[in-house]
Amino acid sequence: MIQIRQWTFARWLRAIVGAALAGYAIFSNDIPSGLFGVWFLYSAFFNAGCCAINSCKIDSVEQN
Repeated sequence: MIQIRQWTFARWLRAIVGAALAGYAIFSNDIPSGLFGVWFLYSAFFNAGCCAINSCKIDSVEQN
């Protein structure tokens, strides 16, 4: 489950940029912008890094 309360500024920024790119792609029928938008949304929602094998996954900070 995606926990919104633990999101950092970077995750919010990726989600906003992804939504903006996806919206632009829908209204302008621009496929490359749509792909970038989907990638930014995916990386924001699943906190994924840039590598396919999770070797550069972004670590979450645990609070005690």
